[in-house]
Amino acid sequence: GIVGLSTALRVVEDVQNAEVTVIAEKFYNETTSFGAAGLWEPYQLAGTPDSLVNEWGQQAFDHFLKLYNSREAGAVGVQLLTVYQLFQNGEDTTPPSWKEIVFNYARLTSDDLRKMGLPSRFVSGASFGTLVVEQRLYLHWLYRKLEMMGVKFIQQRVESLNQLSGYK
Repeated sequence: GIVGLSTALRVVEDVQNAEVTVIAEKFYNETTSFGAAGLWEPYQLAGTPDSLVNEWGQQAFDHFLKLYNSREAGAVGVQLLTVYQLFQNGEDTTPPSWKEIVFNYARLTSDDLRKMGLPSRFVSGASFGTLVVEQRLYLHWLYRKLEMMGVKFIQQRVESLNQLSGYK
């Protein structure tokens, strides 16, 4: 999926003379990534510090922004869009720590919400520009790029790490 192929790409790009083989039971349309949405917005899990969320988030955002500004943007499936976050009474409306990473983060006024014709239960909101990636296109692009970089692909179910001892 996306995580495995993205990791392989980072290793090939960042580790000099690395020989990479991707072993997976399933590829392409058989993966969860194939049908998943790819909206860039970091989520904080298990108390990960904001500094790490933002560092990793910035790296991912920069990667997709570079692709968006490249000639390959269509093939990769990267698009820029405006996101609207809407809040009801009692919800935390604190601006996210990553607001400086995205484009034009702004709080929505009550007039903005009214003009949008939203139900009255939405009492506040925010908007920002971010990137979205069509995962099926990105998977195909990653696979082709890795192939051109000499990465080998083996379709196999791995039951034990002992199975991997013979691969080079």
